[in-house]
Amino acid sequence: MDVILPKVVVPLKMNPLSKLMNSIKPSRKGIYQSAFITIPFSIVLAVFFLIQVPGTQDIRPAIFCLAISLLPAMACAWEFFTLISTQYEIQPNSLKIEKSFFSSTTQNIASEKINSLQVKQNPLDRLLGIGNIHITTSSGEQVTLESLTNPYETADLIEQMRKGGN
Repeated sequence: MDVILPKVVVPLKMNPLSKLMNSIKPSRKGIYQSAFITIPFSIVLAVFFLIQVPGTQDIRPAIFCLAISLLPAMACAWEFFTLISTQYEIQPNSLKIEKSFFSSTTQNIASEKINSLQVKQNPLDRLLGIGNIHITTSSGEQVTLESLTNPYETADLIEQMRKGGN
């Protein structure tokens, strides 16, 4: 008579850095922050310049106003396209930053070259649940990971990567 033993699956110990191989994309909430600041400014500017002096028919101030009020909208569009084309990847021994808006650039920062990490959030960032991580390297270079949805957790993961996954 054969004895059938149950199959036992032993889970492997999960390396905390194994989940770091996923890419991190900036949050689009950063766009809301830019829009929140620039759009009211452009509306006030437009209203200010569109009010013409009674009795004049010159529309040049209105045209100038419309041109000036488009600048903040273009700044929001630039911010949007920059954020959606940026990707951060925390690898076991390095941090990879890819930006591909007009031209593609990739920057790798070795874990041993990271000197300090600092999470920054202004009041609007805290309201939106986003933040930036400022990284200083051993060469003095400053790198910013912008509009991250869990900046403190991401900074902890980078810190783990920097210390070798312990």
